[in-house]
Amino acid sequence: MAIVYVEPGDLTTAQQGQVLEFLNQITTAEELAERIEFPGELDIGIKLAQRLLKARSDAGGAFSALVQVASVAFIGPERFTEICAAALGLNPARWNNSLDLSPHPKHPFTEDYDRLQKQLDALLGLSEPVVLDLQCTTQAVWLGQDIDLRLYARDLTGRPLANRRITVEAGTGTLEVAYGLVIQSGQAVEVRTGVDGSVRLSLHYAPPEPLTLDQQAALEDVLKRLDPTANTPHALKDVFHQIAAMYQQEGYSSLREALDIYACEGKPRFFDQINASNLGFYWPMEVSVLRADYHPHETGAACTAKAVTTVRWKNWVGAWFEFLGDYLSGKAGLTKAFAKAKQRGSEGFRLVDDLIGEAHSFVAGQQGLAAQWLSQRVVKHAVNDFLATEIDAMDASTQRNLFSHLDIASEQLTPTHRGTLSTMKENRLELNTKIDQISRINTDLLVQMSTIQQDILASVTAVQMAQQSIEAAQIAIDEKTSHFNIKYAEVLGDISAAHIELADFRRQRTEITLALNTVKEDMAKVELDISHMKRIPGEG
Repeated sequence: MAIVYVEPGDLTTAQQGQVLEFLNQITTAEELAERIEFPGELDIGIKLAQRLLKARSDAGGAFSALVQVASVAFIGPERFTEICAAALGLNPARWNNSLDLSPHPKHPFTEDYDRLQKQLDALLGLSEPVVLDLQCTTQAVWLGQDIDLRLYARDLTGRPLANRRITVEAGTGTLEVAYGLVIQSGQAVEVRTGVDGSVRLSLHYAPPEPLTLDQQAALEDVLKRLDPTANTPHALKDVFHQIAAMYQQEGYSSLREALDIYACEGKPRFFDQINASNLGFYWPMEVSVLRADYHPHETGAACTAKAVTTVRWKNWVGAWFEFLGDYLSGKAGLTKAFAKAKQRGSEGFRLVDDLIGEAHSFVAGQQGLAAQWLSQRVVKHAVNDFLATEIDAMDASTQRNLFSHLDIASEQLTPTHRGTLSTMKENRLELNTKIDQISRINTDLLVQMSTIQQDILASVTAVQMAQQSIEAAQIAIDEKTSHFNIKYAEVLGDISAAHIELADFRRQRTEITLALNTVKEDMAKVELDISHMKRIPGEG
């Protein structure tokens, strides 16, 4: 029996953690009584072990401090010491004279051991050891349903850590966490643990176009009809057909819009495929990687613990395309409708109009974008089957009309084209009527037109003969014109020489006139001199 008893404060931090781990791992009272067994000692019995397990349960499922163990009824100092000794692998008989909690008797390395133990305790005191556990509490979730998450922060002994700052990040989807009436959402959120050391979060998959509350509620309601444990979509074929029937009804507009939003997102992947595949036999998975980081300080980005996990959504969009198309094919009955149209004996464009009318009545009756895309595909397949099996019994003209118009028209059918197709049909009928009227022109008018044609030909002949005479006269005129041009050039030469001679004559006349004027001046002077001489007396 121990004479020196151990109290909670006598143990180091590491030893306290070892004792707590020992007690928290025990599963039954029998196991606890068996493991705390000392020969010749009145130690832990079944009833006292049951008291310890009940106290542990009342403490939240795990002891977080040795004070909780020491305060259990009927656990006195002796029993508490024996519990610590059993957990540490020691013999209480060694404590008869002194309290020595070292695992072995004193030896040369005891001081080094104590020094290292103190350093370890100091290091653990500087950085709090934290273990993060990120769990997905829902399994086999359909795309569009929220995934519930639970994040736990505990120490090495399993004790919950409250008010710890942790950031959580999602690779795909939007995280949401609520604090009272405030909801924080985003691809990454910052959370704090509650008094139980945990945080509840939800992960929401958001398509490119967000859903309204009514649309989300309608989608979740039909997704609940799908068995999440179904291994293949084909096992849920009947349920998808039921959803297709609801999708087509007037009173389910919110459901139709929600399914069309997901269909628009999945159309390039599941509908616009070059290589067709059967989407009814596998579930594509949408994966999101989740990461949690514990930050020991109120500010800063440093982290000392982390947790990483993955969650998955089952993607039902490909199966929805597959079974909606299957549902519409069974509903259409185009093969029988086309056969009846042929039996009515229509030919040419009338048969084309009849077949397009049957197909368009089917397409125009569909609700929703996905149904419109799939109904066009159903029509195209029915048209191809009809052209492959029914074309041989038709005349060549009807075959040409069918191949040139029906295959193209089958790809253009939409609910909004109904009026356009009706107008085209009426215009074609009106044009055919006018052509029939023109084909019944009076024969006398044709004869009269023939006579006029002959008169025109005779007039053309006369004109051609007159043209020949005119051409001959034109040749003669051209010859005379050439001769005239030669003579005219000669005359122009003579006139030019005459002009030169006339200019020379005018020059000579000018010179003569000047000389004559000089002579006249000289004669006038002479006459003046003579006159003067007559006036002199005595001269004669």
